[in-house]
Amino acid sequence: MRHLNDEILAVESRISHRRAALPRMARDARASALHALASPAGLAAAVALGFLAGGGVRRRRHHKGDGAKATKASGLLGLAMSGAMWFVRAKFGSPMGLAHAVLEKIQAAKRSDASSGARRHAATGGAALTSR
Repeated sequence: MRHLNDEILAVESRISHRRAALPRMARDARASALHALASPAGLAAAVALGFLAGGGVRRRRHHKGDGAKATKASGLLGLAMSGAMWFVRAKFGSPMGLAHAVLEKIQAAKRSDASSGARRHAATGGAALTSR
C-alpha cells in the first residue's frame, strides 16, 4: 500500500509541475511565433500572400463605363436597405409582418370599393350611370 501511495504522490507532483510550467511554455510559444512573424522574411511572405489573395499579381483590364458611380450607388442602396429593414422590424416585427399589413390594406381597400359601388348602385335605383 505504501508503494501505491508513493506512486500517486509522484504522479500528482509531475502533474502540478506541468501545470505550473504551462503558462511559461505558452508565453515562450507566443514570443517565438511573434518573433517569426515579425521577422523580415515573415513580413515579406505575408505581403506576398496578401497580393496573391487580393489579385494584385494578375493584370488588370480597363473596362469602359463608370464603375465608381455604380459602386457608390450600390453602397448607398445597401445603406438605405439597412435603414428600411430596421424600420420594418421596429414597426412590424419582421418582413412577414409588413407583408401581412400590406395585404390587409389591399383587402380593406377592395372591400371599401365594393361597398361604395353597391351603395352607388342602390342610390341610383339600379340604373347604370352613363355620361354623354
